[in-house]
Amino acid sequence: MVMKRIHAYILIGLTSAFLFGGCEDVNEQFEGIEDSNNPTNVVTYDYQLVAADYATIGNAALADAETKEDSTKATKIIEKNYFSDEILLGDYASYIAALLGKQYKYVDNTSSVFIIHNFFEEYDTTAMSSSNKYTLAAADYDAMGTASGQPGRYDNFSASIDPYFYLPIWLKQTYPYAKEGTVKLIRYLFYSGSIAQKTELFTLVNGNWEVYSGVTTDKVKFEKRDGLWYFIDTDILIGLNSNTKIGSNLGDFTVISLIGDQAWAWDSYGYMKMTGYASSTYFDNEDWLISPAMDLSARGDSVFLSFDHVGRYFGDDAGSITNMKRAISVWVSTTSDGTTINPDNWTQLEMPDNSYPSGTNWDLISTGNLKLSDYTGKSNVRIAFKYISSAADNFAGTWEVNNVYVFEKP
Repeated sequence: MVMKRIHAYILIGLTSAFLFGGCEDVNEQFEGIEDSNNPTNVVTYDYQLVAADYATIGNAALADAETKEDSTKATKIIEKNYFSDEILLGDYASYIAALLGKQYKYVDNTSSVFIIHNFFEEYDTTAMSSSNKYTLAAADYDAMGTASGQPGRYDNFSASIDPYFYLPIWLKQTYPYAKEGTVKLIRYLFYSGSIAQKTELFTLVNGNWEVYSGVTTDKVKFEKRDGLWYFIDTDILIGLNSNTKIGSNLGDFTVISLIGDQAWAWDSYGYMKMTGYASSTYFDNEDWLISPAMDLSARGDSVFLSFDHVGRYFGDDAGSITNMKRAISVWVSTTSDGTTINPDNWTQLEMPDNSYPSGTNWDLISTGNLKLSDYTGKSNVRIAFKYISSAADNFAGTWEVNNVYVFEKP
């Protein structure tokens, strides 16, 4: 999944003012009235946006639109009922806050509402293997029928020959052993006054082929503070991936090389790479890749780190990752300045064995969710990827890291 980047905004909620008149001293009339200031209606709700909500949000944004791009995005919210990497929910959070102000007028501060919303993620067809891309041949159209009103008649589809009827059936017959969730890109000819080639993505769902919609559900948090609704961004850190649109893709990470001439560097294939092997020689190295500081002071105890990585050539025997675990590690600090390395500032983050690569191939694996709950409540949290190699060992492995993600799980 391409990671989702949402920006935090301070939101204006709807509040009500209650005016009391005709009482000289309310406290005297109501014993213990001071206690009424304490929260008595602190709640946590899930609220799923429906079509009417998307229309309300989109229309409000449309009224405020200042550019053609603003209008286009607002209109898409109304028509498509989703947010996306291009239409960030955070940009429309003030309108959602207004909805919450009307929906939950009488809840107290520290109440939370988790907004469940549709999210569209465009499928990266450039990363698809050629085996999952197919252009229909004449024989394929013929297999769907050659009679009048069938694709094989003229080897194309049209307004009266619906590709969305025929193609799912053809896919099921052509790929009877496809795995659940497989995605296929199908190129086909369509007649509408002239012949043109079209493409469509299909995915296998519960044994049947469906048009790939790219729409899933996501959940974000809003919290009431001082009578106002605040959007709480669950995405804390997103980095070291090809979608950051930063030239080096290093972003705000820092590279520190303590030993050796080799250093962490962004590889054109889309990951940060470190190896102590160069010019057919093994070198001594200690190199750190350090994240920017993260503020977890207002986060709960469900903060996690995940990343994808590959590790090879650490000198391990088949089935072992002992050397790899000694050479590559992840560390956490709440006191580092991010520019120097003082070992006393860092604590190694324990990772289960299944979070490490096998060491036998170049397949990226995900670490899964590594809990950072020990660091919630801290305002200067950094993570670091530490690599070491030794010429004396007569090996120096290669470590590749990308898609670093720190998030709060709703």
